[in-house]
Amino acid sequence: MFPALRRRARRCMAAMRGYKVYAASAALASIDLVPDLLNATAGVDWTPLLPEGWGVRAAGWLAVARLVAPIVKARLRKPPADSMGGPR
Repeated sequence: MFPALRRRARRCMAAMRGYKVYAASAALASIDLVPDLLNATAGVDWTPLLPEGWGVRAAGWLAVARLVAPIVKARLRKPPADSMGGPR
């Protein structure tokens, strides 16, 4: 990682010290929201909104993301296997 970027990230994390819980819950809420947003954009025609040739590409990537998003969401919710009942 770049030193300047690392410094900036540390400063940002220090400033957010009391808000980390809210930021984490907002991040999880946005992860929950992504599959629904992708399903809502399934019927959108992207060709008039994007440059020529990019509409099909964008629709293809959105279709792949629509298939992958629920899988990623399910894997993020499951705790790791060794954390279930193991010694502490």
